[in-house]
Amino acid sequence: MMKNTKCARRHLRPDRIAAAGLIVFLAAGAAIALPKLLGRFRGDAPKNPTSLVSDLNDVTTTTTTETTTTTTTTTTSRYPAPATRTTDTRQLTDVTDILARNIAVIDMDSQTMLAEREADAVIEPASMTKILTIVTAVETLSEEQLRDGQITMTEEIIAPVRARQAICAGFLPGESCSVTDLLYGTILPSGADAAVALAVLTAGSEDAFVQLMNEKAAEIGMDSSHFCNATGLHAEGHVSTAHDIARLLEYAIRIPVCKEVLEAKSWRTAQTDQHPSGISLTSIVFWRLGDHTLNGIRISGGKTGFTNQAGQCLATFASDNNGKTYVCVAAGCNDPMDAVYDTLLLYNRYTGASDGRMTRPAPEETTAPAAS
Repeated sequence: MMKNTKCARRHLRPDRIAAAGLIVFLAAGAAIALPKLLGRFRGDAPKNPTSLVSDLNDVTTTTTTETTTTTTTTTTSRYPAPATRTTDTRQLTDVTDILARNIAVIDMDSQTMLAEREADAVIEPASMTKILTIVTAVETLSEEQLRDGQITMTEEIIAPVRARQAICAGFLPGESCSVTDLLYGTILPSGADAAVALAVLTAGSEDAFVQLMNEKAAEIGMDSSHFCNATGLHAEGHVSTAHDIARLLEYAIRIPVCKEVLEAKSWRTAQTDQHPSGISLTSIVFWRLGDHTLNGIRISGGKTGFTNQAGQCLATFASDNNGKTYVCVAAGCNDPMDAVYDTLLLYNRYTGASDGRMTRPAPEETTAPAAS
């Protein structure tokens, strides 16, 4: 009994009481922290863990951190959201002034639809399709392939598109073509030969490439679109909307390579045996725009489109003096210059970046040769 009493008394010494208290405190802390640390390694930690310190913080801090992170994620989403209609969105019903059958004008900064006409109605996208063609190629090929990839142009690539009287960049059978030259050849002159060659180089065949295009369109959120070829030539079921094409263009200009191609006014391909001086490629978009400019806003680039079923189409993006970016799609015009002037009028009147006083020129001033 005495031994037990002495042992009890030893445990009651002040220094040992303090030591025991410290052990209990550390054990309690470990019991709180260990599940969180294990969760981090198991993969069931909070979606946005920051550091060990934040893991040990109280619930309020964790909630604040997760709320902030969620907001950031929404803002920096990889794919553009559908444009929001507001009470200020202009519904364009007067077809005597702005002529396009289908229109979408979007403020990219706020993702707001500024003006529209049948923006969600089904259309044929014609060669605006080629925006998706270069996006799919650039995001499928490796960096090494983008830099060094080559394909030999063949008669099998050229003959079918020439038979359908499609615009071609001018590559010849047997000519070695780089990925870079094909990208510019697809967009600037709207070359169907370049688009198909790019598809074959990327996926082995145009059919396989089209499957990748539709997968990419779905990722972007082009829910009303389906593509049957890489060129935009008429095909049953090859459809989109002005709103979808606007979202596609928004996405494309987030990709530096695609933005650079879409902004280019000209390009000269590499020298080959077939073209010792290369091929001089000129942007149809900037050729049609000519000297037309707008006060307070500059059209940076884009893509034309035309088939008999689609009419004349033009998808562009522009920036104002404050750095805000807009996209505009005008589809279903009867004349190529109608699409140009519709685009200029839409930017002038509905972005708030210009004076809004532009008027349509006389019909005899709005003619230009058709192109894809």
